[in-house]
Parts: sequence; C-alpha cells; structure tokens
Amino acid sequence: MHPLPHRGRAMARPPWRTTLRRAMDAYQTLLKPVLFRLDPEVAHNLTIAGMRLAGGA
Repeated sequence: MHPLPHRGRAMARPPWRTTLRRAMDAYQTLLKPVLFRLDPEVAHNLTIAGMRLAGGA
C-alpha cells in the first residue's frame, strides 16, 4: 500500500487565490499606469489591498 500523492502546497492555497493573483498581474500591467495618471493615491491603495488579498496577509 503506497502513500497518497503529496499535495501540500497545492492544497494549502485555494484556486481563487491563483485567479486573484492573475487578476493582480493584469491590473499591474494594464490598469495601474492609467489609474496612476488619474489618481495616484487611489491606485496605490488598490495595489496594497490587492497584494494583501493575493498574498493572504
């Protein structure tokens, strides 16, 4: 009888976090420059909030 396949880190992080991280990447490359031109403070706060969510902090 062999042990179950090890799925340590994959199981620890729910799939929506990966999606969120991809969304953050898209935001950083596409939206952030535009937002920064309009309102740097809002852009900064959004970035921090997104990082907290994506990082789980």
